[in-house]
Amino acid sequence: MTFASLEDLGYDPTVERVRVGDSKKIQYRFTIGDKVYQTTGIIYELNLDLVTRATRVWSVVELDSNYLAIGTPKVLKDVWLYFDATPESDIYNAIFAALRQLDEDGSVPENERPPPLQSGSSLEQDAKHYFMTIVSDSVVMINGQPDEAQEPPAGYLEFFYTEEEDKFAMEAALEGTQRGDVDGNTPTLKRADGEAYPHKKRTHRRIVFAELCHTLYRVSTYAAFTKGLAQLVYGLEYMRLAGFVHRDISPGNCLIFEGQTKISDLEYTRPYAAPGHGAAPLPYGTPGFMAVEYQMQKHEFKPKAVRHILRGVSRLPQPAP
Repeated sequence: MTFASLEDLGYDPTVERVRVGDSKKIQYRFTIGDKVYQTTGIIYELNLDLVTRATRVWSVVELDSNYLAIGTPKVLKDVWLYFDATPESDIYNAIFAALRQLDEDGSVPENERPPPLQSGSSLEQDAKHYFMTIVSDSVVMINGQPDEAQEPPAGYLEFFYTEEEDKFAMEAALEGTQRGDVDGNTPTLKRADGEAYPHKKRTHRRIVFAELCHTLYRVSTYAAFTKGLAQLVYGLEYMRLAGFVHRDISPGNCLIFEGQTKISDLEYTRPYAAPGHGAAPLPYGTPGFMAVEYQMQKHEFKPKAVRHILRGVSRLPQPAP
């Protein structure tokens, strides 16, 4: 460490800590490409340990050359993804490209698509109402090099984490999911089925979204809640038509913007038939909203006849004459 640079020690020159006005309140300025954004508040912060995505989400405003706010409030998401993860912007583009192709082919009858939001609108045009608008999605660059976290040496993490600490982290995550305080990505060393996650190299990314939303947890009326769920179904139907599955649907990933549901957190979305594609091993999702058998990766509820078949027993109960 004696000969390490500030960047080697974790200093990020793309972030500046600033004091707001005459108050003691601290905010941060992020330089992303040729734009500068200043935080106005923290929306979400995941437990920052060695094995999570270290996700942090802020409400931000864009600043002009005089550091004055311009435009509408936005959202900045700072996250460490596996180095081989597909960027969210690429996933969005793939979904919209698939819907565009369906429009060109005319292969989706009108009675098999969600209700059009406007007369004569295309699948792609309507689908975009159900997703966030990405302003930018880029790798954080430090001195011209991608900001990356290398894979730790074998046995390194076991030195720092005990089984009891891991159990505590899982319980805290489940409790937070029920309260709606976390996005459901468990801050733990293990997957939902109890198996350890691989500790792979990670890449630091920042994504700016155009809409500052609130989650389905925060709606104030039953009518608004059911409307949000209904629109969520339509958004998922567009994903199905495009051939994609979200893999992490929960109220925390169902956002509301001016009365319109927006599906968020597409980092773990995959095409239906894409073995080996993506960033995380199965199973993945929010434990409180996962199917039990998917979470446990084994059949728990089977008819007796099916149990015989799966166990290799050839003699099955015979129907009565």
